[in-house]
Amino acid sequence: MTSPDFTREPSKKEAVFIVLLTVAIQAFLAIRTVGWRARAAGAFDNLDNSSYLAIAHFLNLWIPRTSLEDQHFWGFPYFILAVSKIFHLRDVDAAILLSIAASIGACLLLHELYGGRVAIAFGMVSSTWILLAGFGGCEPLFICLIFASFLAARRELWFLAALLASVSVTVRPLGIFALSSLLLWALWRRHWAATAQTIVPAALVACAYLIPVYLLTGDPFFQVRLYGGDWQLHDFPLAHRGLLTLPGLRLAQGFYYLHDYWRSSNASLRKLAWIGAAFGGAALFWNPRRWPDLPPVERMFACTYAAFLLCYNFDYVALYVERFLLPVLPCVLFLLREWIPVKRLILWPFVALSIVFNSVLLFHRF
Repeated sequence: MTSPDFTREPSKKEAVFIVLLTVAIQAFLAIRTVGWRARAAGAFDNLDNSSYLAIAHFLNLWIPRTSLEDQHFWGFPYFILAVSKIFHLRDVDAAILLSIAASIGACLLLHELYGGRVAIAFGMVSSTWILLAGFGGCEPLFICLIFASFLAARRELWFLAALLASVSVTVRPLGIFALSSLLLWALWRRHWAATAQTIVPAALVACAYLIPVYLLTGDPFFQVRLYGGDWQLHDFPLAHRGLLTLPGLRLAQGFYYLHDYWRSSNASLRKLAWIGAAFGGAALFWNPRRWPDLPPVERMFACTYAAFLLCYNFDYVALYVERFLLPVLPCVLFLLREWIPVKRLILWPFVALSIVFNSVLLFHRF
């Protein structure tokens, strides 16, 4: 009987086990402190879950209302309602179950696309990802849809890839970068069949999404209008109305002017590290020497998304930079995969330290 080779890439079972172990520990700590449902409902963290649950309730009632002020897109609430109806769960429990399942799905997809080291590292390095995976949030579903689209694109299943990318836009509007990358690549290659197979599902999903929005609110684009308000009200110098600004300007200003949010030196260093990761990731993606490392669609997505993040004209982009960075973080880790240990004698202690470190970050204030 041959012994296992612990110098190979971690298996999918190992990667999923680490996800489940991490979530289980966070759930245990939550139950002992603030309550799992209470934290998932957004009582202690800005997960946006209170808004998503309110939208899910609104959609379940299906009563038109023109005064709706929640700007979040309805894709995640639709999924919450579906899981709630299928499994007869409360909406908050459905959001938790959906996020855990999506985080497992994302882990498997990243393993398939980029290998076991990246799949495990992605679940280790970000306390925000652990929080969203264990307590509900739209990002696990969004990332699952994005990378499922990339996997379909690698297999040249263009209709499926565009369908998944289009649905991701209904979860988070930044999914438009994945959809546009598919379309631009098909156009660049003059692959007209792939172009048509990209446009058709995008149009179908857009109609299926916008018609209910119009019926219930009277304005199919009210969410775009409300999101536009984010970059029209500024407290920082060099303010202007518009979606984009000078690269890195709002990140630098936010780190300086929002220092009350990270009063300790440790919190400041962590924030600075994530801002540095945003700049470093953009530099990696836009380096022509690294372009062959990623398939074209994924490379275009990473380049455009990272450029948008640096130029986003939103005062609080520095506050949420770790969360904004999550969709391209797997690509960053893949380009740096040689720095991720594969030997289990090194990897597993890092996993244990990561769980302890992130648990302290998520629960020290309670």
